[in-house]
Amino acid sequence: MVAPHRARRLAPRYPRLLAFVRPAGSTSVNIVFGTDGWRARIADEYTFDAVRVCAQSVAEWVVKNGGADRGVVIGFDRRFASEHFAAAAAEVVAAHDVNVHLATAAAPTQSFSWAT
Repeated sequence: MVAPHRARRLAPRYPRLLAFVRPAGSTSVNIVFGTDGWRARIADEYTFDAVRVCAQSVAEWVVKNGGADRGVVIGFDRRFASEHFAAAAAEVVAAHDVNVHLATAAAPTQSFSWAT
């Protein structure tokens, strides 16, 4: 979850940010997004549970905004267990009947921005 003071600063520029980081009923996962993405240490703040919570929020937002047919692209890079985290996210998103385009090979994270 974004710290309240940071969320207030970001909300005017990124009004949908809170939808991604405040999943319904979740109070135990602390997700911090920086200017270059999710900031966390693997197995500390960045866990499979945290990835699933984030994926759940993304899936809910995609469905709510009519993007389920268009789908989402989920990729991974060469960092430790990245492909496993991507697969966990893909399972959660697909469970919401959202089309998932899951990468089959590692690539620089920036390349996935261009895929959308």
